[in-house]
Amino acid sequence: MEFGIEVALMQEQDNPTDFINLYNIGLYYFNIGNMNDSIKYLERSATIADSQKGDILFQLAKSYENIDLEKGKKILDEALKISPELEGNFYMGSRSYYGARK
Repeated sequence: MEFGIEVALMQEQDNPTDFINLYNIGLYYFNIGNMNDSIKYLERSATIADSQKGDILFQLAKSYENIDLEKGKKILDEALKISPELEGNFYMGSRSYYGARK
């Protein structure tokens, strides 16, 4: 385990409601390809987030993309309602590309 993730996991023990830390842990797991853990942390983050909820849901939708496409689409729709500026961003491109990378 890398030093950064070790620190984040220890911080989670000390402050389990720090939604930014939970988001970062979820993003870490996404980047290493562990979608189940990514989803676990991103869902927790989205549940308690008081800001940046659109960004969190957007990342959660990306994590669901190859696991449960329909659920991911619903989450993506919710993210884009909250933060419409995410449409067409660098990571996804057009909404029509969602799920096309399978």
